[in-house]
Amino acid sequence: ALPISENLKLSREMGKYRKEREQREKERGKVDSLIAMLQESHRTLIANNGRLTRELDDVRRRHQHEVEQLHWSYEQLKRTLSATKSDPKYN
Repeated sequence: ALPISENLKLSREMGKYRKEREQREKERGKVDSLIAMLQESHRTLIANNGRLTRELDDVRRRHQHEVEQLHWSYEQLKRTLSATKSDPKYN
């Protein structure tokens, strides 16, 4: 059998190791929570990026259509002005 002082010393060491283990487990829980939050944030960012990319593509298509309409209108105006200049009743 161990002397009482040796037994007490071992008991204190075990208590110290238990506290250290509990602290590590608590820290591990915090790290796991942070990982989960970061993963959720990442999923949200990916989803928002996809949505914004689709919106941007839609805006680009609409803009391109408007530019094409403006070019068409400009060409029509040029033709009208050209026809007007060559028509004697407008000179």
